[in-house]
Amino acid sequence: MGDRQGVRYPDRRFQADFPSPVDHLNSNIEGRLLLMLADGAFHSGTRLGQALGMGRAGVARVIGRLEQAGLTVDAVRGRGYRVPGGYEPLDRDALCHRLAQGGGQNAQVRCEFRPDSTNEIALAQPIASSPVVVLAEGQAAGRGRIGRTWQSPLGGVYASLARDFSVLPESPAPLALGIGVQLALALRQLGWAVHVKWPNDLLLNGAKVGGILSELRGEPLGPCRMVIGVGLNRACPGDVRTSAAEMSAGALTPGAMTGGSRNDLAALVSGVLVSASARFQKAGLAPLLDGWDQCDALMGRQVALVRGDERVVGRVLGIDGMGRLRLNTDRGIVAFSSGEAHLERGIAP
Repeated sequence: MGDRQGVRYPDRRFQADFPSPVDHLNSNIEGRLLLMLADGAFHSGTRLGQALGMGRAGVARVIGRLEQAGLTVDAVRGRGYRVPGGYEPLDRDALCHRLAQGGGQNAQVRCEFRPDSTNEIALAQPIASSPVVVLAEGQAAGRGRIGRTWQSPLGGVYASLARDFSVLPESPAPLALGIGVQLALALRQLGWAVHVKWPNDLLLNGAKVGGILSELRGEPLGPCRMVIGVGLNRACPGDVRTSAAEMSAGALTPGAMTGGSRNDLAALVSGVLVSASARFQKAGLAPLLDGWDQCDALMGRQVALVRGDERVVGRVLGIDGMGRLRLNTDRGIVAFSSGEAHLERGIAP
């Protein structure tokens, strides 16, 4: 083992003998290199290569893959590589401890490096009597609604909860909306004035910082597995391009927070998923919609609701008890259970 600037480089011969809360990083070469660079200091390519069992050219290729996954890496001749500002990896032990403090001690927690999608892993978990939370450093093919991709660079918060139901209390279709409300209320307590844009977007200062995707496997009213995935940006994805009809991307920057860390935020999201899904199991959607008026991003706004080839324009009147969007249209007041709501440009609320 080697030592540079107080950093202990891993000896690959002994990794299997010492389970670690960051074993998901030790399982592949990109993760091991990320862990070595996590302190934010410069590390020479030679020394990194010795620890990884490869030459400097190999290190450069792994660095390139990390950059493609959204990590910012500085390379300076004569000094080596560093991640500016450092990197906070997910810590499974810390997450379990925080979840237990919040009443989620029965939840199973699994951390991954960079799967295609945390929802996919959650869907594939064995049937369990307790909820399973899957978190990842990043996602290679994150999913959004209607088959869209969700940019998932390393360092964000990506969590999916799997909960098995023998019977569902009611249709789970609007569950993502209820989860969004509870997340927004929890994030507001940390200093972020987050709003929810119906049906599943989280906004900060008008920019999209997160989204929720729910999926069901099994019978619509049970038995079934519900998976609820949440993605939160902690930095703006660099290659996001938006059309005129789409929102710009934003981020929950640490500077806006009243305190805490990435693991604190991941634990908060996981805790909301565990508690909100348990409340849904006991009492349905209604308790999860409490507080909607505080975080409704569209109330009083003129929007165009698009559903396939249908386009309906109206002023938003909030939601009803089933989570449907209420619009005052030229046909009167109509409630919609699905669709995409786009703000009508140039029309004042």
